[in-house]
Amino acid sequence: MDGGNNMDVFLFVIAIVAVVLAVKTLRSYFAYHAQLREFEINRQKTTGLNCAYQQELDALRQRVDSLETKTIH
Repeated sequence: MDGGNNMDVFLFVIAIVAVVLAVKTLRSYFAYHAQLREFEINRQKTTGLNCAYQQELDALRQRVDSLETKTIH
């Protein structure tokens, strides 16, 4: 009976280690997923700002071109 008892303790320890590793893996996954989501949100904000800046630059270029053509003619 003593050998069976040792085997039960060994399996219990293995089960605990497996659960701890699974929890750590899931925590890492969710942390990675949250960081990825935050990165995507920031990238979309940055892209939106870049698009707004580009539109503003295009508008300024059009004004400058318009002024240049008026002064030339």
